[in-house]
Amino acid sequence: MFNQAPTPRFDAPPPPYEKVHHPWVRLLAFLLDINLFSIPFELAIFLYNSELYINFSLSLMGLALNLLCTVTAVPLIALCLSVFGSTPGKALLGVFVVTSDNGKLPFTPAFKRTIVAYSVGLALRSQLMMVAMFFSFRYLILNKVTFWDKLSGTIVAYRRPSSVRLVFYVIFFLVLSIVKSLPLLSTILADETLSELLLGLY
Repeated sequence: MFNQAPTPRFDAPPPPYEKVHHPWVRLLAFLLDINLFSIPFELAIFLYNSELYINFSLSLMGLALNLLCTVTAVPLIALCLSVFGSTPGKALLGVFVVTSDNGKLPFTPAFKRTIVAYSVGLALRSQLMMVAMFFSFRYLILNKVTFWDKLSGTIVAYRRPSSVRLVFYVIFFLVLSIVKSLPLLSTILADETLSELLLGLY
């Protein structure tokens, strides 16, 4: 048998982790991450075809594009978890994903965990995403662990974030929301029919 390389270690909070449970913190981190990792793909769709971007969530083509968005986001999130032990949203709120021996999660397990998280927790960003998020969050509250962490054997550790990190999270989330709304807003303002309607109100 091949000798396994030691699991990389990093400065994560010491065990036991079971005494700490912050479902709302995890939800906030999750919301920032799914927005952050979807922006590059959504902007690419908008630049390619703005009309397609406006209607992509309401059609079968939209479902396919959401699946492609998931395909691009999953390896990026897995890479962040394997290299840093966290993602941008999790890091800002002091959340870390670790192995049972307090080590970094290797890329392959991180990739598999992220696939399950996007499949179960986000319904692959389909029209059922909000339903999937509701039941996943309910599962987390009742069991104090997500389905994908239970399946992968990973542990979520917490460190109390500083006030600066919390402020930066709020600013970052607002900026992301504005950036995501700019393509839609610019398309609406460019619509001649809507512009005439708005002018008629005055």
